[in-house]
Amino acid sequence: MDIVRIILNGYGCEVARGIITREQYNQIENSEALDNIWVKGLYKKLGKKWERIDLQQDFGIISGDLIITVNEEEILDLPTSVLETLKFNDNFLEKEKYKYPKTKDVVMTTVQHQSGTIADIMFIVNGEFDINKLKLVTKDIHNEDNKVIIESLISEIYYDGQPLPFGGSETELRMSNIYFDLD
Repeated sequence: MDIVRIILNGYGCEVARGIITREQYNQIENSEALDNIWVKGLYKKLGKKWERIDLQQDFGIISGDLIITVNEEEILDLPTSVLETLKFNDNFLEKEKYKYPKTKDVVMTTVQHQSGTIADIMFIVNGEFDINKLKLVTKDIHNEDNKVIIESLISEIYYDGQPLPFGGSETELRMSNIYFDLD
């Protein structure tokens, strides 16, 4: 039995996307809601005032370090920028694509950049930890013009096919953006 800890330290973000009506968009634009977007959980805050159709919500790391310890012994400490060149197995790094929504309404995307400990995950493996059973999922977030607004966001980690929930986040908000895509 091994006790495994995976830490993601660095710079990441929370991305949330939903659809609102044009009427709601006009209300948001003409309100004080956008006066202070420097609050964590901005997407939820806006959702308390305006209904929306939720499409996606992701939290992950863009750049920083991946640290893996097994039984308190460090076995890996690498910058996330080199993960694409490493291959522990064919499925180690999987790129997931989003289909941008087609709608006559307004697509609202909030991006909140954060720095610190993005995830601190601990789990127990029956037997020995096998790094070949580890899979990281990265996502590129596009706008309506297919321009990438967030690239290679590591937002999911799996071990032996089982998702590992991101937890232990200790971050500070660094920047907030809201994008409205009007067709």
